Amino acid sequence: MMGGKNTLRFVAVSCIAFLSCIAVFSQEIQVTAPDEVLEGEVFQVQYEVFSNSPMRENPELEENKNFELVGKPSMRYINPSPFWGRDYHTLQLNCKFKAKKTGKINLPQIRILIEGQKISSDKVELFVQKLPKIEDVKCFVELESTKKVAKVGDTLTLTYKLYSTREISGAIRFNTPPLTGFNLQDMTPGKQSFTEEKIKGITYKVYIVRKLMLQPTHIGTRELGDGVVEVGYNYPTGRIIRDRWGRQYEEQYEDVKECAIGSLQLRVHDMVSL
Repeated sequence: MMGGKNTLRFVAVSCIAFLSCIAVFSQEIQVTAPDEVLEGEVFQVQYEVFSNSPMRENPELEENKNFELVGKPSMRYINPSPFWGRDYHTLQLNCKFKAKKTGKINLPQIRILIEGQKISSDKVELFVQKLPKIEDVKCFVELESTKKVAKVGDTLTLTYKLYSTREISGAIRFNTPPLTGFNLQDMTPGKQSFTEEKIKGITYKVYIVRKLMLQPTHIGTRELGDGVVEVGYNYPTGRIIRDRWGRQYEEQYEDVKECAIGSLQLRVHDMVSL
């Protein structure tokens, strides 16, 4: 009998201790963010609020003059799920920021009211590295056509030639209106290479960034070449980072420049007028 009472007493004490542990945990905020970013780089921060009690108020994001909030924060609420071993309420707040200054600075904090108690996230320090020196690149795009005068149904080739004082290393994106009034086929080379050409004492690297085979479908005079080409130039930041497979490489910062497209006039006639 004495052994049975001791066992019962031990179970009772264990239950009280276990319930006390649960009572101790009430609210907690965790912050997930990178340790280091570049000046002007857009990065994401996740704030996670854990609570034994339901959260009926939305969190407040602290105003911080050292950071710019990019876009609208997204929020997700996760109810307790005892089946999966999660017996607490979770609120996730995802924000994108851009740092305005360099050095060691604290991230914006959040505050939330839960059951009449206001709690705040801890101060999290972030190191913002200065951008690498950016070269003053000169660039423009010229159009070349195998024909300046054509008839409906003729075949001609339109080439977009990019002139740049620095070797391109990032993405090439066209910001141009749709090319209408033609049947067309894209003949752009898959691999980019360049030749060199000197204009007014300046040496340019010349790339063929787009090559189209066109067949006019309507008569009239067309002005081609509206828009710009966005070109990326990479600069080393000096930071060594790892990829998902653990390989190390030097991080690159991409500076994007807009290169204006020159104009080209094409006259299209019908077969009778020619």
